[in-house]
Amino acid sequence: DPRGDDTEDQVENPVSASQTFAELMLAMMGQLDDQLQHKLRIELFAALRQRQLPHATLEALQRWLGNRQALLQKLLNQYYVLLCENIGPVRADKILASGVAQVQREHPKLDIFLDELL
Repeated sequence: DPRGDDTEDQVENPVSASQTFAELMLAMMGQLDDQLQHKLRIELFAALRQRQLPHATLEALQRWLGNRQALLQKLLNQYYVLLCENIGPVRADKILASGVAQVQREHPKLDIFLDELL
């Protein structure tokens, strides 16, 4: 957990979880150049297609996922794996930690939902 603390009280709120996911993904992607961002997005959806998800689920993901928290966690995890494969685990860890810090700084009310995604 790049946040470095253990929050025991977790609140389920899929709307806030979706917003937290979006903010964290944007914060992580914002640290990469446009070409690598595009490449990773394509690889992410290709990896999800290989998992043979239902077509309706893939369409929902492409509309930026909606409120499915478990799916958000899997997507974030897959993006992190792709980051590691493309830029190495050390840089990927730094990008994740920086993305988490940015979300905490810019959207402090979403902090509790980071636990649910990481």
